[in-house]
Amino acid sequence: MAQESISPIDDLRSTADYRKHAVGVMIKRGIESLQKGTEASTWPHMPPRLSVRHSPNTYTADHTNRKTTGCTTETSTSGHTTSTITDNDDIVVTVNNTRYQASNAVSRSLLDWLRFEAGLTGTKEGCAEGECGACTVHFDGQAVLACLIPAARANGAQVTTIEDIASTGGLHPVQQALAETGGVQCGFCTPGFIMSATMLVKENPNPTKDQIEQALSGNLCRCTGYYPITEAIQSLTDGNQQPREVRYTGKSAEIAVQSPTDRSHSTKKTGTRASAHHEC
Repeated sequence: MAQESISPIDDLRSTADYRKHAVGVMIKRGIESLQKGTEASTWPHMPPRLSVRHSPNTYTADHTNRKTTGCTTETSTSGHTTSTITDNDDIVVTVNNTRYQASNAVSRSLLDWLRFEAGLTGTKEGCAEGECGACTVHFDGQAVLACLIPAARANGAQVTTIEDIASTGGLHPVQQALAETGGVQCGFCTPGFIMSATMLVKENPNPTKDQIEQALSGNLCRCTGYYPITEAIQSLTDGNQQPREVRYTGKSAEIAVQSPTDRSHSTKKTGTRASAHHEC
């Protein structure tokens, strides 16, 4: 009955018939597991939240430093201060430890605001509907999809994008690992994967393979088959991590892998795909 009552869309990702069939299969499995009392057997163990907030139940957005030009403020019945922002008002967002102030926030997503107002094009638009993960950024200590966040919601927030992941001394270990394992091919999805993966290793420095797959389940890749991406994150877990150094020479990159017990170095070239950040 539920299967027949829905009217799913038909697009490039899948047909309407497939989506309708999938809904029927999931409902049937859910009902059967409830009847048998086995529903908890498929629940993930300690799934990653992709967040470094101390407590999701006590977190409240800090409005004390949220300032806009020309907006009106009022106090809600809950006691929180809210702001009314128009497209003529500037919002102030700290992006990559730099203060950005710009207008045109009401009619745009955070993704568009970052790309067109802040000029930070490393965050990519893939689907614009929260399915592909290419637009993942860190928002007040949590990995979020920028295409689903209203830009005005970011007023006063702390945002980190792919441009700030690499340190001044070289690539982030996640970027280095992706370059080594071949986890970067066309590169369009790579910024989103890096943002999810870096938040994962902040939250849990030693994730299991299942936790890695769960953490990256919101990011889609058309090229790699996911195996080299998962392998890259696994190589960073406690007990597996080896010091790496990426040296760019011309059009290729050389990665030196140094064993903790062997001071000798082995080097291999990865080609232009070693870059973990693509501009387009």
